[in-house]
Amino acid sequence: MKNQPSYEKLEKRIIDLEAKLSDRDQTINRLRNSRDKYKTLVENSLEGIFVAQDGHIKFANLVTLKGAGYERGEVDKIRFTEFIHPEDRDLVLERHVKRLNGESLPSRYAFRVINREGETQWMELNVVQIQWEGKPATLNFMTDITQRKKTEENLLASEERFRSMVEKSPLGIAIVDDKFRYVYVNQKFCFILGFETHELVGAEFTTQLAEESREQGVERYIKRQRGEEIPDHYPVSFVRKNGETGYAEVQSAVYVDSQGRTRSIIQVSDVTERMGAEIERKSLENQLRQAQKMESVGRLAGGVAHDFNNMLSVILGHTEMAMGLMGKENPVFVNLTEILKACRRSADLTQQLLAFARKQTIAPKVMDLNTWVSGTLKMLQRLIGEDKELVWIPGHGLWPVKMDPAQMDQILANLAVNAHDAISGVGRVIVETRNIVLDDLYSSDHVGFIPGDYVVLTVSDNGCGMDKNTLGLIFEPFFTTKELGQGTGLGLATVYGIVKQNNGFVNVYSEPSVGTTFRVYFPRDKSGDIQNDSTKEPDDRPKGGKETILMVEDEPSILTTAQSLLERLGYTVLPAATPKEAIRLAKEFVGSIDLILTDVVMPEMNGKELSEKLLQYCPGLKCLFMSGYTADVIAHRGVLEGGINFIQKPFSGRELDEKIREILEGK
Repeated sequence: MKNQPSYEKLEKRIIDLEAKLSDRDQTINRLRNSRDKYKTLVENSLEGIFVAQDGHIKFANLVTLKGAGYERGEVDKIRFTEFIHPEDRDLVLERHVKRLNGESLPSRYAFRVINREGETQWMELNVVQIQWEGKPATLNFMTDITQRKKTEENLLASEERFRSMVEKSPLGIAIVDDKFRYVYVNQKFCFILGFETHELVGAEFTTQLAEESREQGVERYIKRQRGEEIPDHYPVSFVRKNGETGYAEVQSAVYVDSQGRTRSIIQVSDVTERMGAEIERKSLENQLRQAQKMESVGRLAGGVAHDFNNMLSVILGHTEMAMGLMGKENPVFVNLTEILKACRRSADLTQQLLAFARKQTIAPKVMDLNTWVSGTLKMLQRLIGEDKELVWIPGHGLWPVKMDPAQMDQILANLAVNAHDAISGVGRVIVETRNIVLDDLYSSDHVGFIPGDYVVLTVSDNGCGMDKNTLGLIFEPFFTTKELGQGTGLGLATVYGIVKQNNGFVNVYSEPSVGTTFRVYFPRDKSGDIQNDSTKEPDDRPKGGKETILMVEDEPSILTTAQSLLERLGYTVLPAATPKEAIRLAKEFVGSIDLILTDVVMPEMNGKELSEKLLQYCPGLKCLFMSGYTADVIAHRGVLEGGINFIQKPFSGRELDEKIREILEGK
C-alpha cells in the first residue's frame, strides 16, 4: 500500500491529463478550423485547383469540377488525360514525365481541355510537385484563358489579314525610322526597286533616290516629321538595283508606334511606264514642232528659191562673161571676183535652206563611204586648219550607201567646220566609219534610233564641247554660238536635214571641255551597184563644143544670159521662151539638134512633157532639165527619176558646160 500513489498525486495527474486533452482538442479544433478555412479558399478559388497522382485526379475544387462538367464523386474515376484535347495530350504527358524525372521546365504552360459536353477550352496550367498521402503528386493551378486565346487569335487573324493586304498590295509600302532607315518593306516595294527584303531593311532610303530627287526627298521627309505641310502626292526618280532610273509617285505620313518611336509610312506607285510615255510624248511633240518648223522653213525656201535662183543665175552668168572680157590685171576684175564669190555664197545659203527643209534636189548614187571620205581628206584638212591633226580610221568591209555625192560633201564639210570652230589652237579631229546593226531591243531603249543595218560616219573632236542646253539646240535653224556675223546657224541644221532626207539619223554626244562626237547613221544599200566617181579635181577650164542646143526658158533674163554663155563656148543656141515656140523651132530647124536644155516649170507644159513631144520630131534627142524650184515641185513633174539629167539653178558657166559635155559625150 506504501507504493500506491496518493490521492493528491492522482488528482494532479488527472488534471494534467485533462489539460493536455483540452490542448489537443483545441489544437484539433484549430487544425480543423484551419483546414476548413483553406478548403473554403481552395473550393471557392477563381482558379481551378486539382491534385493529380498516378494519372488520376485525387482532388478537384469547384471551379475545376464546374469547368469539366462533373460531380465531385465522378471526377476521381476518370483519368486526367481524358480531359486533355487529343492534339495536346502528347505535349502534356511529355512535360509531366520530364517533371517527374527531375528536369527543369517552366512551371506555366497552356493547352486545351475538353469538358463533359465536348466543348474545348484553353487552360493555362501552373504545376507544383507535392507529396499526397505519402506519394509524389502534382498540385495544379489552372486558369481558363479561352477568352484571352480567342482575343489573341482574333488579333492574329486581323494582323494576318492586314499583313496580307500590305504584302499583296499593288502599291509599294515601306516604314522608315527617324534615321532615314527602312524598318519594313513589302513585296511590291522590293519589286519596284529590284532589291531583296534583307538588302533594304536597315539601309537608308536616300540611297535609292536618284541624285536629282535626293535633296528634295530628305527635305520633304524632315518637314513631314516636323508636322509641316507637304503635297499629298509628289514625284521622285529612283535608281533600281540594275542601275536603271525609274519614276514613282509618293505619299507619306508620320505616326508614333506602340513604343513611342516616330515612324514614317511611305506609299509608292511605280509610274515609270507612264513617265516613259510622257517623255516619249514630249519627244514626239518636239519632233512635231521641229517638223513643222522645217516645213515652214521649207515653204519659205521653196517660195523664194525659184526667183532667187533665177536672179543668181543671171548675176553669175553676166559676171563670168564680164570677167571673160577682161584680163586679171584690170582693177574691175577684182570687183567682179567678189561679186562672183557673193553669188556663190548666196547660192550655197539657198541650198543649205533647202537641205535643212529636205527639199534639196538630189541625184543619189550608190557609193563606198571609205572611198569618198578618202578623196575629201585634203579638203577636210584645209577646213580644220594645219594646226589640227586629222585622223582617218576607215572601217573594214564597209557596206555601200546611197547618197547624192554633193550632199555627202556638205555633211563632211559642215562637220569639219564645226570641229574647227570647237578647237581653240592645237587639237585633233578623228573621222571614222563602221558597220552597225541596230535591233528592236536596242532601238526601243534609245530615243531616235531606228532598227536596221547602217553605215556610221563618226566625226569627233577634242574641242570645247557643249552643255545640255546647247546640245538641245544645235540642229535648230539659225542657232549659232558664234558672234553676230560669224555664222549663219545653218551648218548643222543642213546636216540634220540631209540625213533625214536620206532616211538616216544623227546622234551627238558632248561634254564641256572634253569634246564632241557626231555619229551619222546612213541606211545600208543592198543593190550592190557602187558608182564612186568622186574625187578627181574639177577642171576649171570650160571645154565648149560645136553642137546645137535648143534652150527653153520662160524667164527672159535667164534665157539671154545662158544663150550668151553657151555661144561664147562655141555652141549653136536656138532660144525659145515657151514650149510652143520650142516645138516650132524643132520642126523648122533644118539641121540636127543635139540637146534640149529646158526649164522644168513653165506655163504651157512642163519640161518633161515638152521633151517627150520633141522626141517625136528629133528621135534620140538628149535632154538636160534645169530648175530653181525645190525637189517636191520638180518630182511632181516627173523629172527626178532614174537616168534623168538635171542641173539646179543657179549654175555657173563652167558647171553648165561640164554637165552638157557629160551628156553629149555619154560619160
